[in-house]
Amino acid sequence: MTEIAQILKSGMREYDCCGRWGGEEFLIVLPEATANEAEMVIERLRCAIETSGIQLKNKLVPLSASFGIAEYSPGETISDMVNRADAAMYAAKRAGRNRYETTPNV
Repeated sequence: MTEIAQILKSGMREYDCCGRWGGEEFLIVLPEATANEAEMVIERLRCAIETSGIQLKNKLVPLSASFGIAEYSPGETISDMVNRADAAMYAAKRAGRNRYETTPNV
């Protein structure tokens, strides 16, 4: 997890926010980014994770990540937006992992 956290931190703008969200999940907040802009950032981060790896017992173990993207809709609660992003992440996992899915705005 430390390796992934470092990749995420190095690939984000200084005013973006990233933190651990549950066991193996991270929550990334990209203020004032549209879903399309977020997709570009997330794809860059996903590729950086995919091309890295961790050394375990003299063996390079590949890493991958699945992401869910939700753009804030006016009037929506933060909790609802996070739930939409979470649902999109699980859709990405069901669709084959190591990818992102974007949920439509409400």
